[in-house]
Amino acid sequence: MVLPMNQAKSKPMGTSKEAEELAAKIGAKIKELRLAKGFATQDSFAKKLGMKADGVSAYERGNNLIQLVKLSEMAQILGVTPNDILGFKPGSAGQMRQVTGILLERSCVALGVPEKRARALAETVLAVLDSPAIHTSGIPLEDIVRILADDAIRRSLLSARS
Repeated sequence: MVLPMNQAKSKPMGTSKEAEELAAKIGAKIKELRLAKGFATQDSFAKKLGMKADGVSAYERGNNLIQLVKLSEMAQILGVTPNDILGFKPGSAGQMRQVTGILLERSCVALGVPEKRARALAETVLAVLDSPAIHTSGIPLEDIVRILADDAIRRSLLSARS
């Protein structure tokens, strides 16, 4: 069952200030991990990601909040988990939930989904993640988030076009 936004267990997705602070924190971590992995330049890392160096630079400076799909690709290239890039520690479920909501919402907006619809979509995905069946499935949370986010974004974009 999907709860209406006012009854959902989560807090609002976050303010623009929270999203900016999150982008800066994630950007610093991306730079740290990139250098530790031996990518001396943003350009070399960008080529591995299939993007331009100015895109990596924007992430690292905190000017752009990373989209979930890029987060997954980046983690794989860096040999870490998305949680490592996001800075999650064991037992930080509340923080993880809040950040996941912000990332889902911002990823949808970046793909052209209207802000209100993006927020509702993120709340819906978070409500699904609250399901007891999800927690007993044994599937890692990061895999569930990636799958739900990708499918939800595609469905939202398709319904926005009709």
